[in-house]
Amino acid sequence: MLLLSYMLAALVTPGLWYAGLAAVSVPVIIHLLARRRYRRVRWAAMDFLLLADKQNRRKVTLRELILLLLRCLAMLLLGLLLARPHVAGGMLANLLPGENAGQAILLLDDSFSTSYRDNDDSTFQKARTELLSLLQEWQRRQAPQRVTILLASSFQSPLVQGVHLTPQSLAEITARLETTAPTEGRWPVMQTLQQLRDQLLAGDPASTALYLFSDFQRQDWGLKSDLTNASDETSATVNPWSVFEQWPFNERPLKVTLVQPVDGARDNLAITELKAAQSVWVAGVEGRLQITLKNYGSIPTAEQELNITVEELARPPLTVPRLAPGEELTLTSRLILPNAGSTRLRVELPADQLPLDNIRYFSAAAQEALRVLLVNGSPATERIDDETALLQIALQPEGPVYSGINATTLEEANLETVDPQHYQVVVLANVARPSEELLSRLEPWVRQGGGLAIFLGDEVDIDYYNERLFNAGDGLLPGRIGQLITATTAQQPPTLELLQPDHPVVRVFSSGENPERQLLGFSSYLEFIPTESTTSAPTTSTAPASSPPAVAILARYQDGRQLPALLEQHYGHGRVLLWSSSADLAWNNWARLPSYLVSMQEMVQYLAPAAASGDHRLYAGGDFNYPYDPLRYQPTAQLQPPNFPADPALLLTATSATPDQPAAWSQVSMTLCGFYQLLLEPFNTPTQSEWLAVNPDPRESDLACGTAEELTHPVGNLQIHWARRIADLGEGAPIIEQEMWRGVWVGLLLVLLSELSLAWWWGKG
Repeated sequence: MLLLSYMLAALVTPGLWYAGLAAVSVPVIIHLLARRRYRRVRWAAMDFLLLADKQNRRKVTLRELILLLLRCLAMLLLGLLLARPHVAGGMLANLLPGENAGQAILLLDDSFSTSYRDNDDSTFQKARTELLSLLQEWQRRQAPQRVTILLASSFQSPLVQGVHLTPQSLAEITARLETTAPTEGRWPVMQTLQQLRDQLLAGDPASTALYLFSDFQRQDWGLKSDLTNASDETSATVNPWSVFEQWPFNERPLKVTLVQPVDGARDNLAITELKAAQSVWVAGVEGRLQITLKNYGSIPTAEQELNITVEELARPPLTVPRLAPGEELTLTSRLILPNAGSTRLRVELPADQLPLDNIRYFSAAAQEALRVLLVNGSPATERIDDETALLQIALQPEGPVYSGINATTLEEANLETVDPQHYQVVVLANVARPSEELLSRLEPWVRQGGGLAIFLGDEVDIDYYNERLFNAGDGLLPGRIGQLITATTAQQPPTLELLQPDHPVVRVFSSGENPERQLLGFSSYLEFIPTESTTSAPTTSTAPASSPPAVAILARYQDGRQLPALLEQHYGHGRVLLWSSSADLAWNNWARLPSYLVSMQEMVQYLAPAAASGDHRLYAGGDFNYPYDPLRYQPTAQLQPPNFPADPALLLTATSATPDQPAAWSQVSMTLCGFYQLLLEPFNTPTQSEWLAVNPDPRESDLACGTAEELTHPVGNLQIHWARRIADLGEGAPIIEQEMWRGVWVGLLLVLLSELSLAWWWGKG
């Protein structure tokens, strides 16, 4: 039985071998059926015939037996030919004639997680050592297959392509592998396996053995980690092996082996995100940088310092407390950027076993000021009675401390030539009937990312607002305006109830130390009827510009009817905030309280669009894609890498805009983490320079690995083998067997020719 098991294991389709074995009986049956039946009749000459037959019977029987055996052997070889036998590499495979020995593809994971060091050796070094030991074993056993070695980061450019292993070629391969090192990017597993499948299907139909050397991170391989947020849309959810579900295994044998040289859990503390707390960073004005850290390990971290530098100038460090396993923490650093323009910020933890994600870069595009346009719908000679005078003071207060806001006030009659593109935020304060000319410029500006605030008042034409600005739910107004609500002298003016206490505009009232919310009183306000889709949940600005406006109620009045006081609507890529009361003291007392100044400044910061430059969500290993404005810049630019001039600058060429894709600079790979300097050539002005921060992908910091059971779960007919070491595979690693169908075909042809020749010769005699 053991011999039969080994024999069947050497066949691609054992079922056809059984069919051939059964077909051996066909010549025997035909031979038996062909024997002539005769009747015994005694006559005089019979004795002479019997004597002659006795003398010739042995010879005839021997000839028939030889022909029968040849015919049985032909049927057996025919079944063997259809079963496609193969022989393992070695001397026997080299001596026998057979099909090309197939190929072995070895893929080495060099993503940045493999730079994790344990006992002075990185995961990458361990995987490389196992790969070399596999090659040495194959060379010792004279494996006949062609060897191809790929790196995950440069999949399209093989390190070794179709090489037969000899002592000389093995030495050359070893020298090449010794020069490799982990990259700073992430391994897109699904994309790599899809491309590999397509290339194999398009190539020669040879047997293939696929070996993967990796730490097999759960994030990369579609395996949820205990540290993974279930709502994280970036985490993989598809089994990468599903790309081989429909693989033609009968025509193209495929064997997969996973080598995972990682023992035990790997602890890691990483900086996962840097984010400005405000949309616009103004030079000379204090801003807030939010720093997010996460403990991906299984043990608590120690307390340590977080160092921050601004343009190589060190800032006071922050203390990072002990973090429990899986705990995430966000710290806030208050920084002042001295100059306008693109500014480099660097945040760094003490180095650990995976030092790359202990450093994170941020590019802040500081501006001279945040530009705000106040449209005054009810001007007055007395400051206390003017609609926007107190708002102007709140946004741009007098004194030695600059707010960073440059507020310009204009009356509606003076807006004919005003272009909203010159401002980041526009405030309509009690404007009776915004002109069609103003709205024709305002609506596309908000859709492109501008911020609009609307304060109502006694001058507002309710019917016009409902018809033109609400526009049945498609306009700038996040709902329909109803009747005027006025508190009587016997009533206490209602205050605000916060539905989103953490929202920047009303956050000033959420603290228990601020009693001003109880001092607020709104004597008059307009009833507001939101759309049916309005909620009190936070809104996002990730929806495309063509999506229906998303509306949320941020605060309402404590008046028994709970009418909305503050609403937010995302209109295209911009935001609209609506106050159903006035900006001055006519309908409320808010402008008399200190919280008015804080809330109004937070409001314009929140509404202002984020700076176009300083994109801090660029990841190493990804492609660079930067919007190109053909009216401002030349069609060529330069991108200098972090180690420039050791590495040359990358030349960029702008692509043309299409209906589905705006014009952009050509995509080039950004392989290193750090600051890239983008040099643009505006028309008739000097070269413009911007810093771009490129960081490691935070998903790669989760070092949790898949188990053997999870990684080898079969998909379709694909069988996957797993090992911690090459030596764990037993009698060395399995190699590609050489198919012997040509040898069997030659043997079948010789048997048939021999049978025909002998039958003809003996029949002639």
